[in-house]
Amino acid sequence: MHHTYHIHIGGLVQGVGFRPFVCRLATEMNIAGWVSNSNNGVHIEITAGADEADVFYQHLINNTPENALITEHSIRQIQPEKFLNFSIRKSSSDKAPNLLLTPDVSICDKCSQEINNAE
Repeated sequence: MHHTYHIHIGGLVQGVGFRPFVCRLATEMNIAGWVSNSNNGVHIEITAGADEADVFYQHLINNTPENALITEHSIRQIQPEKFLNFSIRKSSSDKAPNLLLTPDVSICDKCSQEINNAE
């Protein structure tokens, strides 16, 4: 049985490739939903089975992009919603920011390879 879950991840998770990381993982796992930045971190909604959602969540918090730093995270079941695919939604900013600022860092090797990959 599938349920819909809301995942919130706070910390240094913006400007470090977190949304594409989430999208790639969801696509690999055949999970539908969305990811978006907001003023307090990254928000994700997915529809999945309980075990599948837990594996997805654990992978997100234990295998972050190179310069990400998670300071808080949560997952909770919400009202059911059906998603057709997984998408990266436009960032929202309706409140004052409550997040860590990204330091100036060079592009990581994995991101550099991804940019140069013609696929």
